[in-house]
Amino acid sequence: MEWQYPPEELSNHVILCNASSQVRRIVEELHSPTVGDRPDVVLVLQDDALWQEHPEWHPPQEGEFIREHFFVLRCAGGAASSANLRRAGLCAARAAVILADPRQEELADARSTLVALTIERIRPEVHTVMELTSSTNRAHLENTDVNEIVCVGDLAEKLIAQSCINPGVKTIFANLLTTAHGTCRFFTSPLPPSLWGRTYRNLVRRAILGRTPYVICGFLLHNPAPPAEEGSCAEAQGAAELPPHTLVLNPRGGWEPGKDTALGEGDHLVLLAHELPDLELMSAL
Repeated sequence: MEWQYPPEELSNHVILCNASSQVRRIVEELHSPTVGDRPDVVLVLQDDALWQEHPEWHPPQEGEFIREHFFVLRCAGGAASSANLRRAGLCAARAAVILADPRQEELADARSTLVALTIERIRPEVHTVMELTSSTNRAHLENTDVNEIVCVGDLAEKLIAQSCINPGVKTIFANLLTTAHGTCRFFTSPLPPSLWGRTYRNLVRRAILGRTPYVICGFLLHNPAPPAEEGSCAEAQGAAELPPHTLVLNPRGGWEPGKDTALGEGDHLVLLAHELPDLELMSAL
């Protein structure tokens, strides 16, 4: 099957950079009927011959939604070319995912970093997710604007260790990370202005009494960088090292941040739910 070339009017879509064995599963997850707002997906090929040699990487052709909402861009230069990224609609995309190029082996992370820098130069506000093959290369990305770095090796090692300590935990994570019908997933949802100033304890109480169809598991506390005084290199460096968010799961009472932390602008709730809930409805509870 010859996949469609991406139309120019795409918006709020996801761009996949590089063909690999991950493509099929990612597209299936993004286009699952359980996903409320299924995005268009554009794959920017690094090598058309590689894509043709691996039909098992292709999304299922029998899926009508996938046929109409999955596009392939075949242009020399791949995702490292700013012209190709613009043609893929980067300026209107919701996210860009950089997959490790299977041809590059130990150089894959370096090539992915070049793609990330090109993306951030064109549109720094796009949500960028990068697959890292070696955790030792994480330090090289500290000064980039990549939003999320996923190192499969790190995740596998930690999951194996947890499975030894707590048998069966792998099944729980596998269930949470799928979009299969009837399964729950983790969501991070921004706190609406109507709930700013409420504590985590208050929000959980509202959810329980209101019998909401989701469980509040924690929060992402926004850490705005403090303004550095003019000429103060030390303060500027400290602000740069401050992580953008602090994740707190199952907060403790009497701790800070904890159950009585007041949440506000920029903060997110971590939710366990079947679908992304509308937190505005909690204001009326």
